[in-house]
Amino acid sequence: MNAETFNQYTVQQIHKKAADLGFIKSGIHYYKHVPPNVMVLHKTTHRGNFMGFHLAFTHDFMSIPKTNSGTYKIPAALENYPVSISLDQLKKQFARYNKPHQFSYDLNFMSREIYPKRRMRPNLNARIDFEKRMQSEKESKKYIDAAIDTILAEGMWFFKDFSPTLSYLAVTRHAIDDQKMQQLKNMLENYFQQQQLELPVRKKAIFRKITAYLTRKF
Repeated sequence: MNAETFNQYTVQQIHKKAADLGFIKSGIHYYKHVPPNVMVLHKTTHRGNFMGFHLAFTHDFMSIPKTNSGTYKIPAALENYPVSISLDQLKKQFARYNKPHQFSYDLNFMSREIYPKRRMRPNLNARIDFEKRMQSEKESKKYIDAAIDTILAEGMWFFKDFSPTLSYLAVTRHAIDDQKMQQLKNMLENYFQQQQLELPVRKKAIFRKITAYLTRKF
């Protein structure tokens, strides 16, 4: 399926299945805004190749540019979001845990995929298989349908619990010396200061593991 047909079918299915959820189109992405939180259905690409859908999360106080019509101009790169997760991982994490703050998955793109010390080798066989599947119109439609169903279920569950606290814990999970990460951290800290709230503190590892074990799904 070519990119134009893929995008058209995605638009058609969003209007069909999620018309009442208030998603707004921004380029090739869609977003939902419930102040101060923003959830984005992010069509992730790399060098022109489709890499799959992610859900990306940010906040309206984090310098998202606006268009002349007043809608948000959604950032193209996942490193601009404090929180992001692939739809496959979203389903896997919710199969094990009840709440996003319990997830074992690293929710920040930069610390998860950019920095060499933490970067995992890509699964090239899975990548090739995915690209072959997306060449088929039938498989592409099946993928889009499943993606939207995931957004309507697990995506909305995540968005319900998403907050600046979760974003701050995501960008401070690992000590990374990076300008973009520092910018995200600064904007979140400014928000907590303006709201006269204390900065979130991550639980110690042993307490996180105990809590996750006691509340996980069996």
